[in-house]
Amino acid sequence: MNILLVDDDFYIVDTVKSMINWEKIGIDGIYTALDAPSARQIMEGVPIQIILCDIEMGKESGLDLVEWARRQGSGAKVIFLTSYADFSYAQKAVTLQSFDYLLKPVEFPKLEEQLKKAAEEISREEAYHANLEKWMTSQSALKESFWRKLLFEDADEKAISHWMDTFGVKYTEDQSFLYICISIYDYETIYESLERGMFDFLLGNITHEIFSGEGYEVQALFRTDSEDASQWNMVLCHTGGTGSKEALERLGTEYIEQIDRVMHSKVSCYVGNEKPLQELAGETKAVVRMQEDDVLGIRKVKFLSDYEEKEIPYVEPSFTVWEDMLLQGETERLLREISLYENGLEINGSCNAGTLKLFLGDFQQMLYSVLHKKSISMNRLMKEPEFSDYRDAIRSLHHCRRYTDRAVRKAAQYIRFVEQEKSVVDVVKDYIEEHLDEELTREDFAAQVYLNADYLAKLFKQETGLSIGNYLVERRMAKARQLLSTTARPVNQIAVEAGYTNFSYFAKLFRKTTGMTPNEYRKSLKNPLK
Repeated sequence: MNILLVDDDFYIVDTVKSMINWEKIGIDGIYTALDAPSARQIMEGVPIQIILCDIEMGKESGLDLVEWARRQGSGAKVIFLTSYADFSYAQKAVTLQSFDYLLKPVEFPKLEEQLKKAAEEISREEAYHANLEKWMTSQSALKESFWRKLLFEDADEKAISHWMDTFGVKYTEDQSFLYICISIYDYETIYESLERGMFDFLLGNITHEIFSGEGYEVQALFRTDSEDASQWNMVLCHTGGTGSKEALERLGTEYIEQIDRVMHSKVSCYVGNEKPLQELAGETKAVVRMQEDDVLGIRKVKFLSDYEEKEIPYVEPSFTVWEDMLLQGETERLLREISLYENGLEINGSCNAGTLKLFLGDFQQMLYSVLHKKSISMNRLMKEPEFSDYRDAIRSLHHCRRYTDRAVRKAAQYIRFVEQEKSVVDVVKDYIEEHLDEELTREDFAAQVYLNADYLAKLFKQETGLSIGNYLVERRMAKARQLLSTTARPVNQIAVEAGYTNFSYFAKLFRKTTGMTPNEYRKSLKNPLK
């Protein structure tokens, strides 16, 4: 693996080259350049996987260099280094799909860790692409392409025959097939711990182990959406035997239990009727409709032959009463009321995909109304982990229960926080004191107190008479004065400790607030009468 170090400061390039444990990271080719033209020349002759690049480099910046590299098709992981916390730089770095953006001076352990992460990600991607290439050229990939077209595109016998020729598969008119739609829930934990290829490999192994035999042979198993692991399509070919409903239910139950045991995921199977090739597309549509409509079933095998599509009216709960409970801090009582409503949906069978979506939409609106009255940011709440499983919540009443419980508890936590005795302004002040040496934004402050950033700014000024920005400058200048008077540290180091990476800007602010430069201020302390 090769890395290119680009900085117009030879000392920085040489120091980085000598201080990093390249062997530990897995990098064996280290190339250096002091300007963009030299870097381009290297990249034109050597494959570069990682670029560590300064931004400010005279006539041609590091951003210009990486933009050129992207135009050449380079997928290198880029880590930018800069002395300035400039938003436009960060914005451009994001546009160029940089891996990270670090401010100088950067600590070498931190830099080495980021380089290691970049190298590991490259290794994962290379392994994935190697496996993907093998997969796409294999017969199974061609067979999947055939079945994807057959299941989801309307076609006559002539088109089906053409597809079989195109993808190199052969079936006869007297063969019958079974379409099964698979819904997977709660797979995120194992999915995040495995490479995508390994997740698919495990699922494929279990599928073939359970369903191949007893009169069936697995013909295809693939995701409906290549980026989504929640819904899969299985096609079985009936090769002999009676193919009874009881046998399929037994196989499906065994399949569900095996996936739960091995992959710690919940599965439901929706089984169609055996059909010849030319009728399978219509059968697929009917099974998918059944699957989408079913929000009560989880870890179950369901058959299209038992399904009856019906209209279910949405009976809205007392959201006004629920809202009052949440506002008044009656969290447990509210949770009991929500649970009673959800239990009623299951007991009465009075819930389908449409009514569940309506309920969750109204539930979200209730939360928004309560938080708005408390000036709490709904967007911030929605970023909490408790809200990450909304997609499963609209697919299953089981997950809806979990979602509403977590959402109410988290919303109640936010409300208790903003109503506590210690004012939110004091919380922000404490946060500022603890993070004076860091780059801080209004969003950082708002995140500490769960409030809308504009409302917090208004509240802060009402209580202190200062804007948050002016208060931050005041505290940073106080810290700078304290360090100047009690330490012999260089002024540029004190600037960094006070939260300023741009020394000129620090000196300008210091003079504005004290009437002196930092050095003049330090001298005045030694000669107080002057």
